[in-house]
Amino acid sequence: MLFPAGRNNLHSFLLKQRCHFQIAPEDLLRLTVGDIPATTSYDQDFDHFDFPPRSIGTGDTYVEAALSIFEDLGFIQRFRLQRHTLARFLLMVQKGYRDVPYHNWSHAFAVAHFAYLLLKTDTARGALNELESLALYVASLCHDIDHRGTTNAFQVQSVSFVLILSSRYGHISIFRIGFSSPKSVFFSSQVHKM
Repeated sequence: MLFPAGRNNLHSFLLKQRCHFQIAPEDLLRLTVGDIPATTSYDQDFDHFDFPPRSIGTGDTYVEAALSIFEDLGFIQRFRLQRHTLARFLLMVQKGYRDVPYHNWSHAFAVAHFAYLLLKTDTARGALNELESLALYVASLCHDIDHRGTTNAFQVQSVSFVLILSSRYGHISIFRIGFSSPKSVFFSSQVHKM
């Protein structure tokens, strides 16, 4: 067995694998000084379903555009989000993504862009309240944080610790472990600050 000492030791092992992400002051400054750019400043077709969101640049541009989307959807004003806290949150989300071929920050931004387009439709406005809309957008940004780039089939074949945590082998959900990790403590503290 991968962790013969049991689930409690496995949980301890995972908590010791903490990554302390440092946010560069210049990155935070870049997102907090001046006006938040309009979404159409990235491309005039930014708010069209046929627009390819990855065409606007790289990871740093995605962070800026994600902030612009928060502004365009009215979340910053409606929920009185502190720009500094929101910028730090977005930078931490970006850092939470691994450098893997698909489930990376670029993919997260593409999903968030699609969520943004959906939230601008009359159908979504009629079906979701403001808090649900905010939750959908934040979830779209965070949905694959720390994804290791492997499939479920690979996890089963390799009997990985992810499998142990999320299956009958360990009976501890990834969600529960995830939210007791340092990264989620950060997210939790940021949500309370926002």
